[in-house]
Amino acid sequence: MNSKLISVAVTSAMAACTVSPLELSAANTSKSRAHLTNNAARAESAFVTSEETKDVAVSSARRKNRRPLVALALGGGGVRGAAHIGVLRAFGRAGIEIDSIAGCSMGALVGGLYSAGVPLSEIEGMMKDGSLQRAYAPWWVRSKLFNRSAVAWASLLGFKCNGGLVSGKRYARFIEKLLPPTKRNIEDLDVEFCAVVTNLLDGKSYKLSKGNLAQALLASSAIPPIVKPVKMNGALYVDGGCRANLPTVSARQFGAPVVIAVSVDEELQDVTTKQLSTVASVANRVATIMLSVADHFHEQKADIVIAPNLSGIPILSANKDFVSRAVLAGEEAAKAKLPEIKAAIERAQNEIYAAEQRRDRGLAAKERKEVSR
Repeated sequence: MNSKLISVAVTSAMAACTVSPLELSAANTSKSRAHLTNNAARAESAFVTSEETKDVAVSSARRKNRRPLVALALGGGGVRGAAHIGVLRAFGRAGIEIDSIAGCSMGALVGGLYSAGVPLSEIEGMMKDGSLQRAYAPWWVRSKLFNRSAVAWASLLGFKCNGGLVSGKRYARFIEKLLPPTKRNIEDLDVEFCAVVTNLLDGKSYKLSKGNLAQALLASSAIPPIVKPVKMNGALYVDGGCRANLPTVSARQFGAPVVIAVSVDEELQDVTTKQLSTVASVANRVATIMLSVADHFHEQKADIVIAPNLSGIPILSANKDFVSRAVLAGEEAAKAKLPEIKAAIERAQNEIYAAEQRRDRGLAAKERKEVSR
């Protein structure tokens, strides 16, 4: 994929879609607050009061030794998203079980395929051999001839292309072939999953937690004007990074007491004028700044944040060495956070036990009161 073309497209799309994190919709914010209130109530009461709480309670009951649920929020970031592979690999080796994943863009791709049981080595391989890139954008989009001049680019924007240069159908078919036949719908996955998208019609962020997985992953990573918006459920969906690149709110809504966010933003450091001498470098810098600011807000919604060192790795590149570096950085960052993660899980488990003890004492007191009557 031509990095200059795609970088410009990414930056222009973000400039059109990205809003201040403080301008998140009131509906989404109130839903998050209501969900957090339900969590607190569940710890203090033995009674189930909503369908959402019932689902969480039933799911919890199936876990061995009352283990608290753990949810992941996997952020978007193009090539940097390969770090998610390393994080998941480190968790597997350390015995950290993941119950739910909310993903955006590349985070949705890695998280969705992982939830369907696709081996991490296979996901890494398709990022390194270029097959994923070819499926996302055909040769004529990646061709240097396609990006010869600003005049040619402007004339292309004048064509009627239904909101995007490619339909994304090839990308969806590519994903579909990777999935086991029994894991092609989100509700059938081994790990609870949702893909975060942005609806162009109302400008809000949504999570796709049912239906065809390949279509959901396409919608979550549809970068305009490269890939046309995806029509689903009466909405027009594009890349979730426009509103919630690090989907911690969606991860929290799974009901897990432990939420881990994996941010694949490059650390914002000073650069020189010489480093910004090309269109691609400027576009990549703008995208890095915008994502960093937006993701900082969402990081505060997580219990633990894993931020791999991805300095020097661009958002868009065909260099497989960047993929290898990102995977390794993700694994190292996750390993460094293991003591903190295990401590958070233990605290949550103790809180569950304490809540059960309070409940049992309350029931016993109620029974004694009834017997004494």
